[in-house]
Amino acid sequence: MYDKKELDILVQLRNDSRMQLSKMSRTIGVPISTIHDRIKHNRTRLRQKNVALIDFNKLGFGCRVTMALKLKKKERTELKDYLSKFMCVNSLYKINNGYDFMVDAIFENVKEVEEFKEKLEEKFSLAEVKTYYIIEEILRENFLSNPLHVGVLMSKHL
Repeated sequence: MYDKKELDILVQLRNDSRMQLSKMSRTIGVPISTIHDRIKHNRTRLRQKNVALIDFNKLGFGCRVTMALKLKKKERTELKDYLSKFMCVNSLYKINNGYDFMVDAIFENVKEVEEFKEKLEEKFSLAEVKTYYIIEEILRENFLSNPLHVGVLMSKHL
């Protein structure tokens, strides 16, 4: 488990990973040298990937879907490999409760989504496909982004 200083630093990074260390130091009351050391120490242990959170609508990709896919066991690896290389797939998850994969994908329009589903159905023996269109993004990347979260985590792990 992490101590309060590390969690405070993580909260600041979750809110603004480009924040100057001097500003972070003032915000959380931890010396710059400590922040630098903790970030350096935890860099490979905590962070998987640095990415920009993009408003895909502004790029012309106004259709976002989440799909739950169920298929025969023998085709799972092939489907996983196919989806991993498909440009419109934003995130891919192996899931349970009767389904094999959950796909988060970005498209220009509904027609492209339907064409994508048709391609999947042609190439693979899908037993079931559930498609959920994302109407509005209400919250994203929120966990451990608020200083109040640190207090809750600390009290849970005392």
